[in-house]
Amino acid sequence: MEFKDRLKELRKELKKDRYEIAKFLNVSYSTIAKYESGVRSPDKETLDKLANYFNVSVDYLLGRTNIRNPERMNNDKLTAKDERDIAKDLEKMMNDLEHADGLMFYNEPISDEDRELLKQALEFGLRLAKIKNKEKYTPKKYRKR
Repeated sequence: MEFKDRLKELRKELKKDRYEIAKFLNVSYSTIAKYESGVRSPDKETLDKLANYFNVSVDYLLGRTNIRNPERMNNDKLTAKDERDIAKDLEKMMNDLEHADGLMFYNEPISDEDRELLKQALEFGLRLAKIKNKEKYTPKKYRKR
């Protein structure tokens, strides 16, 4: 889905007209119409304002992902047990990586900063996998509505 479609969808979802969005962004009605028709694209500042207004990520607005707000998604669907499982799996993965042959990056020992970035990326992947598996394998009668 493209930006123009996402903008129109989100605007209609909140039952807002183009005038309200234009007023919020301090732009003209025709600018919003051009965004929705795909004739014009917003700048980064406008994208940030729209993302905050609709409570979604910029990536969602641009059609790069179907996850509206990754921060909120993680907090809503993971239980305390899930958090403990993720922490335990992450610790095991980091230990395995460090004790195998030493964690290397371009044949150099990995820096503490790079190690932390790797840990964050692995944690994000584990969280996303846990959420997707819950969606896929939880029977319909037990799903939250």
